[in-house]
Amino acid sequence: MPVVLHADDSDALPATQEIAGLGYLGGLVYVQVHTTNQVLVFDPATDTVVRTFNVPADIQGGMTGAADLGLLFASNSAGQ
Repeated sequence: MPVVLHADDSDALPATQEIAGLGYLGGLVYVQVHTTNQVLVFDPATDTVVRTFNVPADIQGGMTGAADLGLLFASNSAGQ
């Protein structure tokens, strides 16, 4: 069943520094936090952060999910 996000649905994330990108994969929203190099995994069905990844790289600039591969791609300010 697809998740439908409504414009009038607003969900609070925990205090975050600087959101640098968003991605969607497998029913979850991935939130890229530039200043901490973390990715928060947000479940819009339960309105909760279900996981936090610490990424050992300087991520900033965008994210996208590749559903057919089951992968999430992120970039940095250098375009890598």
